[in-house]
Amino acid sequence: MAVLDFILNCVCLLLWLNWRSSRLTSFSRAPGIALVGTLRRAGAATRERWSSPLVLLAILLVRPIVYSQLGAAAHWTPQFSLGAFVLHFRSDLFTRMLIFSLLNFLLFLAEKIFSLLLIAAVNRNVRTTDPWIHLVRAHLGILSRCPAWLCLLLPFLITFMLWLTLGPLLAAVQIHLPLKSFQQLCAQAAVIGVGGWLLWQYIIALVLVLHVVSSYVYLGNARWWKFINTTASNLLRPLNWRPLRLGKLDCTPLLALALLVVIILLAPRGLVILHNRFAA
Repeated sequence: MAVLDFILNCVCLLLWLNWRSSRLTSFSRAPGIALVGTLRRAGAATRERWSSPLVLLAILLVRPIVYSQLGAAAHWTPQFSLGAFVLHFRSDLFTRMLIFSLLNFLLFLAEKIFSLLLIAAVNRNVRTTDPWIHLVRAHLGILSRCPAWLCLLLPFLITFMLWLTLGPLLAAVQIHLPLKSFQQLCAQAAVIGVGGWLLWQYIIALVLVLHVVSSYVYLGNARWWKFINTTASNLLRPLNWRPLRLGKLDCTPLLALALLVVIILLAPRGLVILHNRFAA
């Protein structure tokens, strides 16, 4: 069931990207990108542009029915991790599965949007003629115009505001513990907001690993690899105050990956401690 849920999330993400791509008319001015051509058909009508969000909504509304029918038989208890704590959902209740379906995809989508915000922030000074940077900024829309510091802060702000709305609703339907006060709600939102930054771990790890591979293996002159190396260099800038080299080997990406592993291992425990001390 968990594998099925992941596959459906990926399908929903592709549908969302297809819908977004159909609205990016400025893409025609960005050379070297064929992705949009694969996600949209030339001359698509208004009806076709809206087919993707309609199918996306249908999947999010229909899959809870499947989950509620098959989940109990498979002894599946869906979980929704917020870093500091985990929400559990009864798979035999349609309403719980509906809430899980929506929240699960929301987190899945937020991870991708937050990754785009990080890439846009670290590449703020890169020329828009780079097709992949143009792609990132086009998908972000108006958010790409925000200053770099705001792009870095938005994952915290977005998750903070979402929990202010969702926390009382989840408590009302008894998925989350009852809230004692508005101060407790704000404390929980702050801890969860910090957890929003942890969603960057996947994109940072991917970029750094690809950067290391492309540094020692010739993979051609495709613009994709230039984009990866530029993004990795900008991510590593805080560590460049002191060169870390062993002969011709640049150890900075390896140090960054090691620090990322430490953060991945320790940050969830730190969030739990913060939650138990200030928000429980």
